[in-house]
Amino acid sequence: MIRELLRTVLTGVILVIMAGVVSPANADYRAAKSAQKSGNYVKAAGLYARSAEQGDVRSQINLGWLHMKGLGTEKNPEKAVEYYRSAAAQGSPVAEFNLGLAYRKGRGVRKDPSEAATWFRRAATKGHMRSQYNLAQDYQRGVGVERNEVEAAKWYWDAANRGFDRAQYQLGQIYSTGRAGQVDYREAVRWYWAAATQGNPFAYYRLGEAFEAGAGVEKSPVEALKWFILAERAGSEKLRVAAAKRRLELASESLGVTVRHAQKLARSWKPLRSR
Repeated sequence: MIRELLRTVLTGVILVIMAGVVSPANADYRAAKSAQKSGNYVKAAGLYARSAEQGDVRSQINLGWLHMKGLGTEKNPEKAVEYYRSAAAQGSPVAEFNLGLAYRKGRGVRKDPSEAATWFRRAATKGHMRSQYNLAQDYQRGVGVERNEVEAAKWYWDAANRGFDRAQYQLGQIYSTGRAGQVDYREAVRWYWAAATQGNPFAYYRLGEAFEAGAGVEKSPVEALKWFILAERAGSEKLRVAAAKRRLELASESLGVTVRHAQKLARSWKPLRSR
């Protein structure tokens, strides 16, 4: 009797799983995703639309993105927001994040920093990394919320621990300046290093400064030069100029062997994960 009951329950579970796998909405989504990857946005949009009508969250989000970009369908930010709202109503943190961006930038809706922060918070509390980072930015700048460095540090911390290099860099800045508490150069270097391993050029520059000054690490002209060289190669134009200036100043005070060693170290540097 018990064995028969277990068999019946197990059969029901398998049927439910199989129904989810081969459901029309799921099949349309998978076909749409394949079409999108191959660059056939028109086909993808049509398939996403059919799946979205059946309530598929992934299709609603992706169709919204296509409408926001005007790929495979008309560019219609207002319609994109409608799809994001449908997905958000089902609890999707990705859709909530996208709504936050829409309100932050005024795309498809009236620009509203406060509403943007509200949507970022909803997604952030569900562990959405980029929402945590954006909410931290809002608190740091006092945009849409009251400026609060401690609250900013909290959300940067959450995003940093999920591996977001920009959040790791910002935590390094917070610890090096003491904006949310006491200055802690060792902790700052730890977070700069975490961001640097992902190829963050701003973190390269800050590590160069740390090794040049001996702040949080043992002073090392070789290491300082290495990080300035890397920042000069990988950064934006403004960062490259700043890094080049620091590199030249430090090189003029160092022995030739020190400079050559730093150049060799920079050539051999490989981030653990590319940005």
